[in-house]
Amino acid sequence: MHEEYTCQYLLRSGEICGRTCWRVDGCYLHWQARKRFPCKVCGIPTSAEPGLCRNHKGGYYVTQYIRRLREKAMGL
Repeated sequence: MHEEYTCQYLLRSGEICGRTCWRVDGCYLHWQARKRFPCKVCGIPTSAEPGLCRNHKGGYYVTQYIRRLREKAMGL
């Protein structure tokens, strides 16, 4: 027998979808969607790799770029 699950996809508004579904992965709209997590700084849902929203990810990538330049200059 099938079990009923609740879709745990995090919407842009910050709410959980909450539809009932037959898949553990989510409802028919969200089962293949990228998982979203709250931004580490402000809590806005994002699926970006560093876990930061569009407003806060710029500093992360600048830091990574500077780190790569330093490693290249040191010969690591």
